[in-house]
Amino acid sequence: MRLLDLLGDGDDKPAVPDTFRRVPAPTPAPTPSPDENGAPLLPGTLRTAPRERPYFAPTPTPRTPEQRRRYARRDGITIGERVCAAWNNAHGGTRIEIPVGVVAALALLPFEGPEVPRMADWLMGLSDTELWKLYEETWAHRWIDRPDLVDRASILATWLQDEEPDTTTLRGVRAVTKAALTNGMLEYTHSGVPGMSTDIDLMSWVITHLRSEGARDGLGEYHTPPDVCDVMARISYHLQDVEPGQSFYDPAAGTGGMFRSLVNHLRDGGFNPHDFTWHLTDIDPLAAAGAAVNVLLWDLGPNAYVSCGDSLADPELPRKAMEHAAGARAHRDNVIATARMIAAVGKAERLMARVTGEAA
Repeated sequence: MRLLDLLGDGDDKPAVPDTFRRVPAPTPAPTPSPDENGAPLLPGTLRTAPRERPYFAPTPTPRTPEQRRRYARRDGITIGERVCAAWNNAHGGTRIEIPVGVVAALALLPFEGPEVPRMADWLMGLSDTELWKLYEETWAHRWIDRPDLVDRASILATWLQDEEPDTTTLRGVRAVTKAALTNGMLEYTHSGVPGMSTDIDLMSWVITHLRSEGARDGLGEYHTPPDVCDVMARISYHLQDVEPGQSFYDPAAGTGGMFRSLVNHLRDGGFNPHDFTWHLTDIDPLAAAGAAVNVLLWDLGPNAYVSCGDSLADPELPRKAMEHAAGARAHRDNVIATARMIAAVGKAERLMARVTGEAA
């Protein structure tokens, strides 16, 4: 994954790629021709131009958290179904990590608030190769922020390193992108409303719909419904007994649905998830990758770790995840330091060449 062109000028926070900064104003839609074949209509004939659903249509009336979460289940099912249908209708193939990775990259784009409608129109205006490049840069940007989580979610990004993506895959990526945007995904992931992203376990719905029933049965994978998770979180943890600094561990986390409910419960009580330690483990690499994406999307904080393995056979998985995170951050720091040194040397060489050229 190419990282050097994404590095900042020495500040602590990861730099936002220029690709994300230059979001142009939306261009007016072209006026449809009078006839599909370009022929003029007969006098007195009326025609209504077809209207497409907008890519981002925020709810006109603000909803309470309880109302939002009630609608989130319905919307999650819809997004999962439409993404699955779009991938299959485009004959994308059996590599379901590709459509899951597209949805994950969309969810992790560094945009929120009033710029979102423009971003959606801009995304759909990109060419297939530009869209591919944007998703690659998104993962690279997130790697600078949390390299351990992106390493865990790497199964959702490795397809972007294909040297020559075939036209079928490109068509499937665009179809999935459009399906996610036109079915309300951005309202949850990029609205800027506090707590909105944790109203929905987007990764769970997408993975569940893309996997066949036989595959789920063979894996023994059954994601707990969000309503059940909400009830269990409130029964298991009373807010008066919760203290900052506590650790939570889910040895069969899936994509993190139980923690989603617990985070909502804690936030409703005035707690900050950053004040706790979170450990998520799942034996399925795809589910663990989805959990890593959710940790970033839900902003669980710097003390959230995801591991993949059999928690019954290896009880040390949480400790290993913390060690992996420390090693990944050290490696990232070394890469950034090396890149800055290379950039400084290159700048000095260009300056020297200019000086010697002028002297000559």
